[in-house]
Amino acid sequence: MKALRFPPPTGRAYAAVRAGSVFLTLREEAEIVDYLDSVNRQIGPLGDFKDVDVEALRAACVLAISYQFAMRPIQMAAVRLSDVRLYQSGKNEPYAVHITFLKVKQRSSGKRLPMTRKIKREWCPIFARVHAIRVKNPALLSRKGSLTDSYLGLNPSQVSALIQEITSKIAGRLLSANQLRHTGAQRLVDAGATKEELAEFMGHSSYHTGLVYFDISPTQADRVNKALAISPIYSAVAEVARTRCIDKKALLKRPADQQIGGVPHGIPIAGIGACQLGQSLCQKNPVLACYTCAKFMPVRDDRIHRETIESLREIVKRFHATSRGEVQSPAFMQLRQTLSAAQELIGELDAFEDKPGDNLHG
Repeated sequence: MKALRFPPPTGRAYAAVRAGSVFLTLREEAEIVDYLDSVNRQIGPLGDFKDVDVEALRAACVLAISYQFAMRPIQMAAVRLSDVRLYQSGKNEPYAVHITFLKVKQRSSGKRLPMTRKIKREWCPIFARVHAIRVKNPALLSRKGSLTDSYLGLNPSQVSALIQEITSKIAGRLLSANQLRHTGAQRLVDAGATKEELAEFMGHSSYHTGLVYFDISPTQADRVNKALAISPIYSAVAEVARTRCIDKKALLKRPADQQIGGVPHGIPIAGIGACQLGQSLCQKNPVLACYTCAKFMPVRDDRIHRETIESLREIVKRFHATSRGEVQSPAFMQLRQTLSAAQELIGELDAFEDKPGDNLHG
């Protein structure tokens, strides 16, 4: 007896998935992460108030949930205060935040099943602060139509509108919750998730719903090429928000703290460019995070960046060999993004050689 085969879902929404028009660019994803990190820096590690607008805090929570967990607006609006749990290992230790969401659009008419998610550690202070505000003054963030004990104080339509509003400020264009959801799904599949893992992540009642993401996802070999920034298809999508490039002399005149250098995974790398913020103030990993950061001013020398790419490719090969093909980890995904962005920079530098009037390098 032949096994039944279920074709990937079809329709207008999935046609957009196949075309890639619903996905965020690497640049937009980096800008969202940078924004959430910047909001977090304005808050103490315990969620202490430091002149941060409460509306901005709520917007950051909504954006973080949508980006990290691909939740629908109706799921976010349904989160109650009791669904948000804060944990501390000690009195002055930072919080860990767990949130329980409900599955929606289930095929069965039974009770909606809960899904518990753990907020990224670096963003927990934002959620801890909003939780404290909601407990102390519930009316402060409550809008018309929201649940009386809502954590976010918003109804589904207001959640959708807030996502579009905040993303337009960050990325320069309106991004919907649906786009963030599709991007989250494809990001997980491209990293090597199974059909069952995707269904659990998305809250699908059947894994057949997410087959479209696997249908357009690269093969395992292509995933390695993607991580190595070899495939022209993948290296071409690495858009990075950069202000300008600088030459070597200008780099050497900058304060030592602004001259980027590091030893990622035991390989020393230096001279790739300058950091407008300063490495001592950066909460990310120098070199690995720089190529996707808006504060990065790359040096105008493609040879240096090519050498960096070759060094990082050795890390990827070693990582891939020792992990037996495991490519879901944040470390592996960061290497992939860094290499793609560095490859894109080299393309920009090559183009600049042909167009010396380009203001990117002013």
